[in-house]
Amino acid sequence: MTLHVFPAASSHTSPPWREIPVDTRYEARFFGSPELFLDGERVSFPFLKARVLALLLVEERSFTRDRLCALLWGDKTLQSGRRNLSNALSFVRTVLPLRSERRGVIALPSDVTILKDSDRLTGLSTLDWSDVTPLFHPFMDLGEAEEWPAFMEWLLPKRRQYGVLLTEGLRARAEAAMAVQDPSSLGEALACYEQMAQNEPYDEKIHGELARLYIKTGRKMEAVRTAQSFASRIEQDLGLRSDLAEVAPLMQRRTQDTRAMLPVSSAEDNPLDRDREVLQMLNFFYGCGKDGVSSCGFVWGEEGIGKGALVREVADKLSESGWNCHVVRCSQEEEQRLMVPFVQFMQRQDESFLQEESAVSLSKLSCFRMAELVWGRVTAPGAGPNLLVIENIQWMDEASWIILETILWNHSAVRHVLVSGYREARATFMTRTTFADEPFQSLEITLERFTPEQTGRICRILRPGEQWTEAKVLDVYHKTEGSPFFIRELLVPDGEKSEASFPRNPFSSRIELLQPDERRFL
Repeated sequence: MTLHVFPAASSHTSPPWREIPVDTRYEARFFGSPELFLDGERVSFPFLKARVLALLLVEERSFTRDRLCALLWGDKTLQSGRRNLSNALSFVRTVLPLRSERRGVIALPSDVTILKDSDRLTGLSTLDWSDVTPLFHPFMDLGEAEEWPAFMEWLLPKRRQYGVLLTEGLRARAEAAMAVQDPSSLGEALACYEQMAQNEPYDEKIHGELARLYIKTGRKMEAVRTAQSFASRIEQDLGLRSDLAEVAPLMQRRTQDTRAMLPVSSAEDNPLDRDREVLQMLNFFYGCGKDGVSSCGFVWGEEGIGKGALVREVADKLSESGWNCHVVRCSQEEEQRLMVPFVQFMQRQDESFLQEESAVSLSKLSCFRMAELVWGRVTAPGAGPNLLVIENIQWMDEASWIILETILWNHSAVRHVLVSGYREARATFMTRTTFADEPFQSLEITLERFTPEQTGRICRILRPGEQWTEAKVLDVYHKTEGSPFFIRELLVPDGEKSEASFPRNPFSSRIELLQPDERRFL
């Protein structure tokens, strides 16, 4: 039900009047479309400026007549403005108990209480989330107000003032949520920081905390996107360079603000996840994909160091972000069989492709024809960029090398390639592909064994119920020499291992074939 006011009074009659009950309950909504409510019913005003006038008086409690004329009818003569003001006041007086004071001041009595949605900004931490979200709308969101310059001069500082209160309230709510140490609390803290980032598009501290929260919740692509978007925005708009241009250092950076609630580089982060390296690679490919330039990322390291897990996570995160990831895996068992990695890749794409090629055996399938087929797959237009992943390049056969070289040397389309392998294979790759002369952006990551400090963190995460003294940690470190594979083998019983937590490593298969005494030697 809508409460209607009396019809407009003509300029030559006294304004209509009605008795307003003393116990009338007033409420005012300022965020979004501003409205006034009496006893829970929205008041319907006959024209917009009468509604704005009522809400101006609710917000400021008093105004001079001349000031109100300037705010709402500044484009008119003083006489015309006063006439319009008197006409509007005749409506407003029917719903608000206004008083006319000396020197032309119009005011609300001090004993009149009006509940304003803006009052909730000082207690955001105690509200239900459903009561918080309406406050995300702009303060007095009126499209017509853009044409009232004097009113906008009053409105914009108000928006900034309430924007600061909203940001402070959301930060306090996020800190309170993080203090609970519950998975669901991370989601609420994240929602708070997402809104703060919208409110403060140039605040590096807020965007950095948002990126760290994304990392904390496993949403690494969102962290990369947030950091790069912020860096691009302040560079384009302000001509400044942001530290967020590189998202990976966020893993180690600690904010100086005592209110910051998420020091990511803490004991609870698992070095086995290689989060820093994953973020580096995601940041690299995301930037190259956005700029439309060819790129090649490399992950080098010894057997069992975690190359496969890192490559899989990068491919998975990019796939979730809309990339088309094509994975070619080389294996030691197939090293002498020509083109097998690419044939298996094509078969995963289309089981009937060999029949379509009329190939009776692999020997009859030209490597150049295979390169043509693979090229068509990895450069096919789609909703997102394509990524060609080559795993374990140290076991690539000669024909497969030719296929890869053909793809790298064809510059008719943008290519994104991710290569993993032993460090010793790097020189072979660089020489065979003449990579230094090719127009690729590149990023190389070499995975190292863990330090004693990192090994200690892993021990406490994999076996949280044990007391880990420095001596016990060093014992694990000396037994495993910081190898991720052997740390897992030593600390995680076979019955507790899962494919999801510990991806299958070909190193495991070969070790399982050894005799017990040989395994003890390892």
